[in-house]
Amino acid sequence: LDDALKAFNTSARLNPKSAFAQYNLGCVYADLGKKDLATKCFGKALDLQPNHAWARNNLAVLEAGGGKADRELASYMAALEVDPDMAEAHRNIAIFYQHQKGFVDLDKAASHYREYLRLIKPGEDPEGEKEVKELLAELEAKGL
Repeated sequence: LDDALKAFNTSARLNPKSAFAQYNLGCVYADLGKKDLATKCFGKALDLQPNHAWARNNLAVLEAGGGKADRELASYMAALEVDPDMAEAHRNIAIFYQHQKGFVDLDKAASHYREYLRLIKPGEDPEGEKEVKELLAELEAKGL
């Protein structure tokens, strides 16, 4: 990750108006556990390209558990507005609706899990796909 961090820092410095560079730098910071820096980079990417669905989705992931559930959900939904076929956003929204206190809606969770499974390409994310199938099976066992 150190090499990626150097490369994307250089890219962001040389291309200050590149949402792509800011987004990728944010991903590296997120992988390094530097949430504040990642949030800042995803925010810059959105300033430069407001319809950057992945930046919105990843910003929501960083907001998860931070006490701002309404903002988290709004970011996920904004990602879907830009890209309704973004499987990862559907997965994240499903998890949100299944577990977020005050927002639990198991019907919506099941619907988004199904949409994720419909959209995911075979072999793209085997672990995520397996997890979603298990979570959906739990919900379907409850009649949803």
